[in-house]
Amino acid sequence: MITSVSLRLLLRHWQSVSDLPQMMTVANTSRTADGLKGVTNLETMHGIYVKSSGFDPAVDVVIAEVDGQMVGFARGWWLQEVGGAFLYRHVGFVAPHWRRHGIGSAMLAWLERRQTEVASKRETRISTRARRARGRVGACGEGAQLGAKRNCFGPKACPPC
Repeated sequence: MITSVSLRLLLRHWQSVSDLPQMMTVANTSRTADGLKGVTNLETMHGIYVKSSGFDPAVDVVIAEVDGQMVGFARGWWLQEVGGAFLYRHVGFVAPHWRRHGIGSAMLAWLERRQTEVASKRETRISTRARRARGRVGACGEGAQLGAKRNCFGPKACPPC
């Protein structure tokens, strides 16, 4: 159990593949209500939540339940651009009849906290590496944006960071 936002809403972590059928239903009813084409099947859900990289479903997926019924879910993930910067993304779905009750906002706040935690850990590791590399490959040290390196070589080729 993660947190209780109200007396009836519970935000919890993804537990196992047993969550996938309900997640598929929520995603498909949400897409239909929004007029979006395409439906997701269990095979696709399994591929996304079990076989994908860039996130850990046990800690990067939040599920919203009201009275034990799944009414929404969201996941956050990250990817690294060719230049080295990290992008943090998220997607979420709320069952149409449960919209406008603060569920989407609660899940978004949860994801923002989680992605901030992931980014701060990654930034600390990258800043340490960047400080070691400073002066050799033109990487900015302190304050480097999530590992972004500058396109210059040698300590005197780049203007100050």
